[in-house]
Amino acid sequence: MSALFLGDALYLGSVIGAVIISIGFYAVIWGKAKEEAMEEDSLVRSLLIPSSNDQFPLSQNTKL
Repeated sequence: MSALFLGDALYLGSVIGAVIISIGFYAVIWGKAKEEAMEEDSLVRSLLIPSSNDQFPLSQNTKL
């Protein structure tokens, strides 16, 4: 941005750094979206498919 607006010199290191930062930011945002999708999917599955612990409480399985 400074090269365009202020007329500063553009160095290769600056360009490489900007690309690395952009890729890193994209990876973090992509990973966060993927994590939220997995959490939502597991929540839906837990509501639709009851676990075996929900069907048979521990108190009914023990002998007195």
